[in-house]
Amino acid sequence: MSQDPRSIVPQVVPDDQDELLTTFVENATTSGIKFAITLFVGGTVITGVLVSGKAFYEDLGNIWDSLAGHSNLPPAQRRAGDIFRKIATEAYALEDTDAPAKRSSEPRPIPKFIHLENARFFGAAPGFAIPTTKRGAYWRGKISSVDGFQLGYLGGDGEA
Repeated sequence: MSQDPRSIVPQVVPDDQDELLTTFVENATTSGIKFAITLFVGGTVITGVLVSGKAFYEDLGNIWDSLAGHSNLPPAQRRAGDIFRKIATEAYALEDTDAPAKRSSEPRPIPKFIHLENARFFGAAPGFAIPTTKRGAYWRGKISSVDGFQLGYLGGDGEA
């Protein structure tokens, strides 16, 4: 059975956002699909794996828990992981892929942010790269700030 195209394409995309990129973000949001993408933002190239906002915040919560377990943070700051997971649950509630009836009966907000995992950053100067870990970093940016994009990793095979 084919999916109704109206359920995967945002209603009205703001003029300052690329319609196709917004649709890719919306599809990642509603289906949980992940895929490699390279973004051009100002003079910086960012390459990584597109993920949903919900997955992004859940992962941030898990990372924070791991870091907090190895530090002398006060108890209130150790609970920040729970706050990230609460954002994932509440702010991205309409992303719940297990609740199609809820998704179709309530208007979905148009995504304003794009979320990447395993992101790497490169500048315009030859050989210039912003240091990250081997796996890359988590990155969140405004869709309206993206000047252009291509599918796949920069210089890679595009495998997510």
